[in-house]
Amino acid sequence: MSNVRAGNANLFFLEKGSGVPIIFVHGIPTDYRVWDAQLEVFSRNFRAITYSRRYAFPNKREGNVSDSTVENNSGDLIALIEELGLRTVNLVGHSFGGFVAIYTAWKRPDLLKNLVLIEPAIPSMLVRNEKNPFETLWFLLTNPTTAFSAR
Repeated sequence: MSNVRAGNANLFFLEKGSGVPIIFVHGIPTDYRVWDAQLEVFSRNFRAITYSRRYAFPNKREGNVSDSTVENNSGDLIALIEELGLRTVNLVGHSFGGFVAIYTAWKRPDLLKNLVLIEPAIPSMLVRNEKNPFETLWFLLTNPTTAFSAR
C-alpha cells in the first residue's frame, strides 16, 4: 500500500506483479478495492496497479468534491503514471473511470499501450453536437435514466 502525490491530490494505490504495467481506474462510488480480483489475476503477467481517484476511500476528502472533474481526474492519472516512472501503460477504466481513461487517452496518447473501457460513462458521445444546448436538453428529456447516470 502506497501513496503518491499527483498534482494537488494525494492518491492511494496498490501494485502487484512485474512487467508491462496495467492500471485500473474505478468508477463512482467505488474505490481501488473494486479491482481486487483483477489485481490478483493480472499480476501474474503484468505490473498490476489499482488506485483510488481523488476523494475515494482511503484518500482524504480535502477540498470540494465538486472539483472531481474528468479533467482533473485525468490530470491525476497522468501524474500517477509519471510519478511511478512508467513510460506506457495498459489502461482499464470502468464507468466514470472509463470516461477518465478515454479522456486521458485523448490528452496523452503517448502514455498508452492499450485502452479497455467497461461501460464508460461518456455522455458527450451520446449527442451529435455536445455544444448544442437544445440537443443536449432533448437527450436528457428523452433518456431520463441515462441522463441521471451521466449526471
